[in-house]
Amino acid sequence: MFKVLILMSTYNGEKYLDQQIQSLVNQEDVEIEILVRDDGSNDKTIIKLEEWSKKINLIYYMGENKKTAKSFMDLVMSCDLSFDYYAFSDQDDVWESKKLIKAIEKIQKYEKEPALYISTTKVVDQNLKFICKRQISSFNNLENALLKNEAVGCTEVLNQKMMLKLKKYNPRFLKMHDSWTCRVCYAIGGYVYIDNNSYILYRQHENNVIGFKKFWLDKFKEQFNTAFYEKIRLREKFAEEYEDETPKNSGGYDVLAVTACPTGIAHTFMAAENLATKGKEKGISIKVETNGSGGAKNVLTAEEIKNLVRGLNPIMGAYTFLNGKK
Repeated sequence: MFKVLILMSTYNGEKYLDQQIQSLVNQEDVEIEILVRDDGSNDKTIIKLEEWSKKINLIYYMGENKKTAKSFMDLVMSCDLSFDYYAFSDQDDVWESKKLIKAIEKIQKYEKEPALYISTTKVVDQNLKFICKRQISSFNNLENALLKNEAVGCTEVLNQKMMLKLKKYNPRFLKMHDSWTCRVCYAIGGYVYIDNNSYILYRQHENNVIGFKKFWLDKFKEQFNTAFYEKIRLREKFAEEYEDETPKNSGGYDVLAVTACPTGIAHTFMAAENLATKGKEKGISIKVETNGSGGAKNVLTAEEIKNLVRGLNPIMGAYTFLNGKK
């Protein structure tokens, strides 16, 4: 029978902890031990862990609050290498009884090389009512895994060879332990199996530290806000720099132009800058008015327009400047 060490990080998890641990105990066709690191709980989590430690093969220790990723990496560095397989566990999910053995069956033949199993999840609410199935769609190599993490730590199962590699280096900067594990496996040429079947009820509730809805909503908000405010910053930067750098020509301009966009996106000002640069290359004096959501900048005056019109002669359907420039 395969020996599996389950690594669990807890933090104020008293509400769902018993149900989660019981689902670990119910795993079929494997022999499990559970190593728990508590990340500074101030509820009854420690009391519950103490109770479970007296009934099953569960060892726990306490530490300062490092947050999820570093707490799990502390577990990685603390565990020994006497087990066949290792698995990460959250404190609030429910595992189906064949979760571990199904994972082992997929990577068992790769025992001589680092191997990692990842699966989809069945997303449920706090009462275990089904919400949706979270698919894994976009990564099957290192390049994709570096750009976007879809690995969910509570689905990951790794063999002893992979754990040995993980223990060799504890990263100083770490966003999440699951993405780190996946990327390391790809980077060293290990085997990654992605299972579109799910054997876990991935519970979402108001106290999730990391979760499906919170993660994707917060990520979307962050990316949207970053892009939005960067556009505003660029728009203002181009507007201010262009207006400051536009030469004042009391004798009039050869060309007057307007660039406009109702949303005020930065290319309004990039177009103005390009026109001015090209005019300089050709020896043509040019003034460009920019008009975006922030209003008109470097506005063309009535006098400048009159001066330009006076200097034009209509010839054969086109306009030629009196000084010979077109």
